[in-house]
This record gives sequence, C-alpha cells and structure tokens, in this order.
Amino acid sequence: FPYHLVSALLHGANVALLYLFVRGRSGGVLAGGVAAGLFGTSRLHMTAIGSAATIGEPLALGFTLGALLLHDRGRLARLAAPVLLLFALLSKESVALLPAVLLLPRPGGPPLRDRLRRALPLLIIGAVFTFGLLASGAGTTHLGGQAYARAFGANLFLNLMTYTKWVVDMADPFPGLVSAIVSGAWPAGAVATVLLGILALVARRATLPPVFGASWWLLALLPVLPLLHHSYLYYLYVPMAGMAMVVAGVAGWAERWA
Repeated sequence: FPYHLVSALLHGANVALLYLFVRGRSGGVLAGGVAAGLFGTSRLHMTAIGSAATIGEPLALGFTLGALLLHDRGRLARLAAPVLLLFALLSKESVALLPAVLLLPRPGGPPLRDRLRRALPLLIIGAVFTFGLLASGAGTTHLGGQAYARAFGANLFLNLMTYTKWVVDMADPFPGLVSAIVSGAWPAGAVATVLLGILALVARRATLPPVFGASWWLLALLPVLPLLHHSYLYYLYVPMAGMAMVVAGVAGWAERWA
C-alpha cells in the first residue's frame, strides 16, 4: 500500500504542476484545466503509477516540470532549475532532451538569442548527463544486451506509430498489453500525426502553440524509439504531458476566438 500511495500522490502532484505550467505559459485557466484533466485521468498511466518499479516516470516528469516552472519565474528562480533537472535525469534519463522545448518561440516572447541564453544551463545539464551516461559504458552493461538492442531504421517510425496509436485507440481497454512494436499500427498512427500537424498549423498563434506540446511529445519519445524489444506503455507517461498540452493549446486558442 505505501508504494501505491506514493505513486498516487506523485501523480497528483504532477497534475498540479502541469496545470501551473500550462496556465503560466498560456495565461488561461481553461488551458491549464484541460491539460491537467486529460493527463490526470488518462488510462494510459495504468502501468506507470501502478507499479513500484516504474516510479522513475512520475519522478522524472515532476522534477522536469518543476525545473521548467522555475525557469519561467525569473533570474533567481532559474538558479535552482538545473538542480531539479538533474534530479529528473537521475530518475529517468529519457527526459534529457526536454529542455529543448524552451527554445521554441512564444507569441510576443523574447528572441531566440535570449531564449537560448536563459535555457543554456538546462541544455548543458542534459547534454553533459547524456554524454556521461554514454561514456560510462552503460550501453554495454546494465543498458546493453539483447533486451536493450537498438536499431536506427524503419523501427523508429514503426515504434513512433505504435505509441501514437496507443494514445488514440479508444477501442482497446488496455493498449500496450503486448509490449512490442505493432507493425500494423502505422495507418492509425499516421492519421493521428497528420491531424496533430493540422492542429499545430491552425492554432499556431495560440498563446501555448500546439507545436510546443507536439515537440515535447517527440523529444520525450526519441530516446526510447530505437529500442527493438522495449515498447512499454509506461514510456508514455512523460510524453503524454505533451499531448495534453497540444489539446490545451487548441482549447485556449478556441476560447480566445469564441
């Protein structure tokens, strides 16, 4: 019971952090509520918050959101952001690329040079941690072997389509029951990806552009796409925050034009 309680509390904290982050970025209560509601109630989190072994996913998302919230709150708060990002990386190394979303433009926001200067500490932490992990030889030890076999071919596309189909599949009560790349998932995944692109184009002037959430989705998935034998539902926990941001951005844009 204590393990399940901690997982549930962490998930609740992440829902609150996502609400604060989206509301701060969008300036709207509706967008924050939509993001928090979609993310908080998703059935796709069943394995991520239902097992003590997957506690790294909620921890990594919470620390990452905390780091980005501090980044948005001014110069003094930004000093603590790299520390939280380091905690996130120690929880789950797959969040290393997420600080790159800070380089995306915001309507009425600062130019690229200023965005890069502010985000540089977080980008450096992510890069140093990644290179350190590679230099440690982890890829041939506890992250090596047949179980962690990787390839950089068609499997990247098929794995991405598998995860995308799991998100939009409303017919299967437990998508991801078979933890493997689904070669036949690409039609549904491709349609969902095209729709995502259309939303990003139509609502590109939203205060929280859908491209921000879509970039979060892709950056959070990139580290696990090369894996040939590890297509797990709990890998969607962090990327799903990006999908929730996409819908939240569209909701905020629609509210403004209503």
